[in-house]
Amino acid sequence: MNKNSEILSDEQNRSPMMIQLASLRRLKEVGWYWGPLSWIEAERLLKDKQDYSFIVRDSSHRHYFLAITFKSQGNIHHTRIEHSNNSFSFYHGTSKSQCTSPDIVEFIENTIEHSKSGQFMFFIRSNIPVPEYQGEAEDITKEKAIFAAQRINGPVLVEDTSLCFNALHGLPGPYIKWFLEKLGHDGLNKMLAAYDDKTAYAQCTFAFCAKPSDIPIIFTGRCPGRIVPARGPNTFGWDPVFQPDNELGQPGDKTFAEMDKSIKNRISHRSRSLQLVKDYFAQHPEYFS
Repeated sequence: MNKNSEILSDEQNRSPMMIQLASLRRLKEVGWYWGPLSWIEAERLLKDKQDYSFIVRDSSHRHYFLAITFKSQGNIHHTRIEHSNNSFSFYHGTSKSQCTSPDIVEFIENTIEHSKSGQFMFFIRSNIPVPEYQGEAEDITKEKAIFAAQRINGPVLVEDTSLCFNALHGLPGPYIKWFLEKLGHDGLNKMLAAYDDKTAYAQCTFAFCAKPSDIPIIFTGRCPGRIVPARGPNTFGWDPVFQPDNELGQPGDKTFAEMDKSIKNRISHRSRSLQLVKDYFAQHPEYFS
């Protein structure tokens, strides 16, 4: 082997992909990785542990490798770990999260250290059973946030998703879950059979409530598009029947289900809403102190 070949080999060993593979192999050597473990069992293990205790486990979601269960302010939370562009992170959107690394061990340990110093805040889906409120998306999300903040006596960020048909003045809206369950993809198309206007928009509404007595702050992101016959993998809700406009605002040619995940995440209603959340907290650092 010549000198150039040796140098190339060393560079390859330092590439993000090689670092990622090596770090995944190292997982078995660290005490906080528990392998295949349900969130229920993870909560049981952390129930009597002190704050900042955590467990990394295999994610039950098919699109994610890992999830983390951690304890903060006496409460136990869960969030998935994303992997994109050869880096691990908790938030994948139009910009990088505060903590990213191609090394999963380094990523977890850095994130936990940041959370101890108050420089990192987790926004996660809590396991609080929330009533099914009725009304417009904003009203529903506000009610959910107030309810959750009262239940945990602390800050919450809740989400509600809508799929709105313009010809039907916004229906099904926040009730899309039940429309989809009863009608299926074909039924959603049939709802617009009598209309020339097939345009629609996907909407994600987040509500942040810092404490039970606060009025929730609303963040709404929309992704315009149109309703089409189902195309692509049937793995996530109504994705196969929603064809979003592209990044230039022009009619697209792929449904959410057909899109590469990285492209969907750039233009989706959820990423746009989360960007508003991120911008808000960048302007209000007091929530991290």
